[in-house]
Amino acid sequence: MPIRMLAKRLGIVLAALVLLLLPWPGVRHAYAHWFRFTGDLLFYIAGLEGLKLEPKRDDPRFDTDALFTEADGRWACSFDSRVTGFLPTALFIALWVGTPMPRQARKRTLLWGLFWVQLFILAQIAIILLWRFTIHVHETPAH
Repeated sequence: MPIRMLAKRLGIVLAALVLLLLPWPGVRHAYAHWFRFTGDLLFYIAGLEGLKLEPKRDDPRFDTDALFTEADGRWACSFDSRVTGFLPTALFIALWVGTPMPRQARKRTLLWGLFWVQLFILAQIAIILLWRFTIHVHETPAH
């Protein structure tokens, strides 16, 4: 691929990424709600009724709390839906917009790509929860 064509595609990807990320302050509440709704739905399907995602209002860095209730008590872990879900999705869409491909393949590529990005987000959440919920109450995690 010639340098000029590569530079043009990179410009398209960067422009798309900026356009997707600029409205974040306005869409934060709606995306966080969607993030919690889909997370709760997936936890329910997986049989994890004791795990719920709820709004977090006391910390501006995080907008979601994962609350796990069991017989021994209640455990919590905080998430920022922007970092965990919105950024990977926006990055994929920006790359999709900037990638040249046949017209008939674009829709299929978008749907499959979004599917894999959502699995990536789910894996991120699972790893964070497994790490967080395996630390005992009075232990501090190793840095």
